[in-house]
Formats: sequence, structure tokens, C-alpha cells
Amino acid sequence: MPSRLGCIVEGPEDKDVLARIFQKLGLPCKILNARGSGNFKRKLSSYIDLLKSSRCNKIVILRDLDCQDQGAVHREFARYDTKDTRFCLAVHELETWLLADHKALSEVLYKQIKPISNPENIHDAKSKMKEIFRKSGKRYMPSRDLPEIAEHLDLRVVRGKCTSYRRFEKLARDC
Repeated sequence: MPSRLGCIVEGPEDKDVLARIFQKLGLPCKILNARGSGNFKRKLSSYIDLLKSSRCNKIVILRDLDCQDQGAVHREFARYDTKDTRFCLAVHELETWLLADHKALSEVLYKQIKPISNPENIHDAKSKMKEIFRKSGKRYMPSRDLPEIAEHLDLRVVRGKCTSYRRFEKLARDC
């Protein structure tokens, strides 16, 4: 049976962004929105079972680090990191990956945005994104703006700046 990829993410914006990333990668994927980090922890086994019942035999679990201790989060989710189910952290948040490509941000904001050399050093990428939008004279609406930024995203740029993205892409491709 050919591999069928599934992915579990924390929220609706994550799902929309990942749909565009998987499309750019040419990887068909069934993506489940856990509807928040609380559900993510509590119902993760159920989400994995749901994807497996949908004939997904390779699953990537993507979670934001959210300024928590990386080692502690990895230990908490280690039992889910198996041959068929892989756990990956976005350092620090999925928005980090989007901040990596200033040209994608510039396209969406119709304004030249300065490059961020190491977006994974930004501990609150959501606030940084709001700040960039505010300084550009626009109201930040994640449900509208994140998928649009992802649409313009150059994954080579993200790959070059974000080790967490490189790990995520490798896990997705290895499935």
C-alpha cells in the first residue's frame, strides 16, 4: 500500500498554512485541526486513530513550542514519536516560518519588509507578526493573513533560516 500522509496541527490557521505548504511540496496530506493546544494534548491519541482509520499510514504531529522548554515538550510527546507517527516542534510558533520570508510578507503588505536573519530567535512570533502589520498600517487578522503569506512563501528561504522547518519537511517527505 502506498504511503498516505496525515498531519495534526493545533489550530485552523495552522491547518490553512500547512495545506499551502504541503501543496508547494507536492505532498498530498490529510490535515486535522486539534482546535487548540488543550485539545491537542488531551485528544492526540484519538486524532492519530482518526487519521489511521482514514488510511493514513504516516503521520506528522506539528506543535508550537510556545516559549516552553524544548526538552520538556519533546519528553511529553516522546511516546507519540514512532516509526509511523513523528513529532515535530515549530520553534517557536508556526508564524516563525512565515517571518523567515520577508518577500512573502512584502507581497501581502504591499510594503518592503526588512529581512529577519534568524526568525527562530524570536520568542513571540505572533506578536512580531502583529507589530509588522501595525507598522505597515494594516490590521493583523491571522485567519486571513497567515494563509495569504503562506501562498507567497518561498520554501527555500524558510528551509535556509529555520531548522525546525527543515526537520518538519524531512519528516513529511520521509513518510
